[in-house]
Amino acid sequence: MGENANRSSRILVIGDLQNWLSSGRDLPRVSEIEFADFEEITPELIERHRPDAVLCPLTANNFDAVDIAAHLMACGFSGPLRALCPPLPNPLVVVQEMRRLCPGMNFDLLEVDPATLTSEGPPHGRLS
Repeated sequence: MGENANRSSRILVIGDLQNWLSSGRDLPRVSEIEFADFEEITPELIERHRPDAVLCPLTANNFDAVDIAAHLMACGFSGPLRALCPPLPNPLVVVQEMRRLCPGMNFDLLEVDPATLTSEGPPHGRLS
């Protein structure tokens, strides 16, 4: 068995952490999830956390998923990148454009209804 057979998947969440925290929200404390700001994407970050997958917003104030994908690829990350977004009328157009701009990146959207993010239960969404 490989080195990863007995460990949980590690997820790196990249976003605008200061904006998130300043809005009064906390970061969840989960051992398999690490959080980083967009500006922190470096080869050292990827090597230190060795994520199995990366989550990010589709768009943010100062960056978008294309920017994140380009940085991750430059840092040698080859795993899946999933961008969170509200339900879109035609998500396939976004996925195809990202795959055109960042060939080789394992990219997809995770559409999440914003109303469920503030509810008591788990968020409802779909992978495009």
